[in-house]
Amino acid sequence: YITNGHGVWEASNTNMFSRSDRALLAATGRFCHGWAEAARRMGVAVDMIDFGKSSPADPQRIADALPPPDTAHQIKAILVTHVDIASNARNDLAAIHAAIDNVGHPALLAVDAIASLACDQLHMDDWGIDVLVAASQKGLMLPCPRPVFCLIFRQGAGGLSTRRSRHPLLELEATRAGHRVLAIFRRHRPDPPSLWSAKGADHDPG
Repeated sequence: YITNGHGVWEASNTNMFSRSDRALLAATGRFCHGWAEAARRMGVAVDMIDFGKSSPADPQRIADALPPPDTAHQIKAILVTHVDIASNARNDLAAIHAAIDNVGHPALLAVDAIASLACDQLHMDDWGIDVLVAASQKGLMLPCPRPVFCLIFRQGAGGLSTRRSRHPLLELEATRAGHRVLAIFRRHRPDPPSLWSAKGADHDPG
């Protein structure tokens, strides 16, 4: 479907959460607050650890917000921005995953890679990323709006919400193939990928 980064935030929230679920936002920089606000508008309670506008997240502080405080595992996902485009603050996603894993919490690690995909190293498997959202107009240098939404199902991790009713066009049907997922958008037959260019942009006038 056609959307920008704000739309792919909403798509990820639609599939990760149901109303009254909780999320934890590791707030670094400016744009992460938009993802959290989109979740709040959909009825998700968002707890926030604010690391400021230009500092990376502290993995230990994220872990400390999980059990024992969240012994009932009410937090369904941890929202993290890989690189904040306004400040260039970059989070150590592997360290954040390790901290979550050390306390044995099943929350999904959801990463906004809109400003870093194809610009910086990003390893979903090795870094334990469960949900990754991005868009076409940054590092991929493709026309906007083309969303990127990647999922990995891991043993012991939380899964997608099964009580979704808000945005059927943004819900995903998941077909498992090992731990990888082929996601198909309901009620929509996507057009083939396309590239646009200015006419004659590759023409050498000389």
